[in-house]
Amino acid sequence: MKQNWVKLVILNNLKDIIRVFGNIFLSIYFFNATEGNLAEVLKYWLIYSSSNLIYRYAICKFLNTNNVIKLYRLSLLANLITVSILLVLRENIVNYIYVFALLQSFAISLYYATYENITCNINKNNEYKKYFSIDSLLANLISIIAPLCLGILIETYSYIVAFVVLFIITVLCFIYSLFLNNEKVQCEKIEVLEYFKSIKNKDIFTKTLIQNFFDGFNTWGPVGVLTTVVIYSQISNEGIVGGINSISNIIGVLFSILCIKVINKKNIY
Repeated sequence: MKQNWVKLVILNNLKDIIRVFGNIFLSIYFFNATEGNLAEVLKYWLIYSSSNLIYRYAICKFLNTNNVIKLYRLSLLANLITVSILLVLRENIVNYIYVFALLQSFAISLYYATYENITCNINKNNEYKKYFSIDSLLANLISIIAPLCLGILIETYSYIVAFVVLFIITVLCFIYSLFLNNEKVQCEKIEVLEYFKSIKNKDIFTKTLIQNFFDGFNTWGPVGVLTTVVIYSQISNEGIVGGINSISNIIGVLFSILCIKVINKKNIY
């Protein structure tokens, strides 16, 4: 795993570019393709989010020590397939939007289920500080640069050009994942009842669940989708939408740095 963490940083941050497109511009693309039918866009995200929960649980039950790396590669292949579908079908994707939601949800669920197990294994091998530091730095940079660059690319050229760029990225990701060492990754199957019984501080756990729910509700849930689409409906410019997201992420990064300084100064932890 010593060599894998470097490759994983590269793969995860390339994948983040695709995630930025999915979180911001995919809703706008569907909004335009459905001729401004916001209900269809929200239904897409409802199916996507609901199936994500089911997929994640099923995948985690299926994971074992010997197949995590293999399934991680499969997740990148699944992402490649979803981008290929967008590139081939283009506006006709609206005819299969619900099926696409299920496929997209499976690809993302498989990716994060395997990715999180691999990063946990890195933590056990004392490489996590290096991984987390570099990965966080690159992730912050991508969250600032990617929305603006993708927005300008789409506004200047088209979504088709953006799909081609994403296709190239996903191809590179899949090919590079083949160079990951086929090491055993320690993981345990999810046993929900046993897990809940093992939680010592259920009050903090409940509050954390509520926080995560509302975070997801706002970030990539209905509120996030509505905010993005409403802003776009007023300005009809993907470049500006991308710029707004980049500025928002800059503020978020600066606020995080400020919080860390306050925490360190007051020795809260």
